[in-house]
Amino acid sequence: MRGTLISLTIIVLATTWPAWAESDNRPILRAKAASVELQLQPSGRRLLRLPNLDFALQIEPHCGEGMHIASVSISIADTSKSFRGMNFLEQSTLETTIRLPRRQIGPLAIERFCTSEDKNSNNDDVLLIRDAFTAHVSLRCADGVRELVVYETLALAIRMVCKAPERDKSNAIADQESSVSSMR
Repeated sequence: MRGTLISLTIIVLATTWPAWAESDNRPILRAKAASVELQLQPSGRRLLRLPNLDFALQIEPHCGEGMHIASVSISIADTSKSFRGMNFLEQSTLETTIRLPRRQIGPLAIERFCTSEDKNSNNDDVLLIRDAFTAHVSLRCADGVRELVVYETLALAIRMVCKAPERDKSNAIADQESSVSSMR
């Protein structure tokens, strides 16, 4: 009985081996962090509602030898885009932007960033939130007889920039002059 079980395992592995070998040709994925500019928030505010986010993606799909790209699909949250294989005939890299609507983005709980109590808010602060979303990519390869679907994911980041209100330069100069004159 034990010999039969090992034989069946070897048969199953041997019949699925070509699919495993071809799945090593995964698409190469790159993404830029979506940028958001925030205005200074009142003290004590903990939840931020973000606007629409634009994720710039670059995809280099690769199919196994003898196979061609049939389609590529990308989804982030409930937003998706699909591309046919003919999009890759002239260029091997696809560059696209996916806009994630505000209604698909939950509020972010961020403490002490871009608030009036933040001592660093005089200058532009930057906060990078890694792994904020995930892009799911499916690559469908075909050779006329069979199809192979390869799935890949990519973590997406959000780059938040706190835009502190600029003080009027004439007021800043006047403040400096009054502090100098008060020292005399």
